[in-house]
Amino acid sequence: MSGIYFLNETTIKNPQPSNSALNTIGVATSANDGILINCSDSGLYRLNKAVATYNAEGNYVIAASTAASGCWLKSVNNAVLKYKKYYPLGAPRILNLASYDVQLKGFLGGFTDGRYGYFVPLYNGSYHGKVARVDLQDFSTIAVLNLASYDVSLKGFYGGFTNGRYGYFVPYNNGAYFGKVARIDLVNFSTVTVLNLASYDVQLIGFQGGFTDGRYGYFVPNFNTDYSGKVARVNLQDFSTVTVLNLASYDVQLKGFDGGFTDGRYGYFVPNFNTDYSGKVARVNLQDFSTVTVLNLASYDIGLKGFRGGFTDGRYGYFVPYYNTDYFGKVARVDLQDFSGVTVVNLASYDIDLKGFAGGFTDGRYGYFVPDNNGAYFDKVARVDLQNFSTVEVLNLTSYDVQLKGFIGGFTDGRYGYFAPYSPNNSGKVVRVQMFSGGNF
Repeated sequence: MSGIYFLNETTIKNPQPSNSALNTIGVATSANDGILINCSDSGLYRLNKAVATYNAEGNYVIAASTAASGCWLKSVNNAVLKYKKYYPLGAPRILNLASYDVQLKGFLGGFTDGRYGYFVPLYNGSYHGKVARVDLQDFSTIAVLNLASYDVSLKGFYGGFTNGRYGYFVPYNNGAYFGKVARIDLVNFSTVTVLNLASYDVQLIGFQGGFTDGRYGYFVPNFNTDYSGKVARVNLQDFSTVTVLNLASYDVQLKGFDGGFTDGRYGYFVPNFNTDYSGKVARVNLQDFSTVTVLNLASYDIGLKGFRGGFTDGRYGYFVPYYNTDYFGKVARVDLQDFSGVTVVNLASYDIDLKGFAGGFTDGRYGYFVPDNNGAYFDKVARVDLQNFSTVEVLNLTSYDVQLKGFIGGFTDGRYGYFAPYSPNNSGKVVRVQMFSGGNF
């Protein structure tokens, strides 16, 4: 039986006394990669190759320690062991945001709080600030919040993220590079707070992507009238404390990134362009926000440069291929345990059109690569089996609707994957693809 297993609605019992901070169990990780747990002292940890067995006391006992933390989980009471069946790539559902509001086009990425999906406004013929919220339960109910009605400069964002309560929108370009982070209270979808990073440092403008480790938000440096390496870290508890780490002070080429992600302990910054196409991944220790390590992907393969976004399944980091003097399709996979092992799968060797992706995400088993531009806006979603990092499937979206081309960024709510519409000929059409459904066994 293929799929992944997860423990749902569990009560944690008997953590080791020295690790009493252990408090919650996470949802959805593969049996091979282990079970994800949450230690409140310093974030998420993975139990490597944990095997759950049923004992005489009525508990599923997990006999494994975490790779990094030393936290132990001895037993879980009343655990429901579930099985996830993955779907082949099939017919998507389509929601045209522009049928609700003609200006709801030109989004760059999005995120979910579990119930709703939020699409990040960038450019729809002009820079705009209209956030589209979609109810993911019915995939039809749409609400709009125009950030520019709170502050005329709040438009032209490049990605966003949530800590569960608030949504954060990454400032990029509104006709000029800017640094105003917009925070939306997701409970009422109306309260907007603004933090101007440029008031702390005039160079803190023009970011491309961001992520959170739960306590802090990290804003990925790209261009601020010149290529930049200044990462802005914001304390999300007070939404005012800002710390800056200049990656270029460690290596002059560490600037011009496009996207980033975290495995809980480290932050990874995706190399794009810094006056030339770059393959240098910067890894930052988020515990001290000062220790920087560099991995040059181009030293493994000269074509591993010019990526646009990345993601992790916990063990590996995946870097999304975009453009490196030409559109390309080589996905770079990095082993995050040693930050040195690099493996490559060339999507274009499966289908010549599979190049020029912008963003990606994982459901735990598969990686999904978002089709943007391979010389023209294109439509082919690539799905890679992350267990063998070789099996590639393709979903041709224009076989369902000829306008389904040119997406940037996407996300998953655990059951479906969502692709954010960007290109002018897309007309605001969000694509939803079913990944799996659950069932007890």
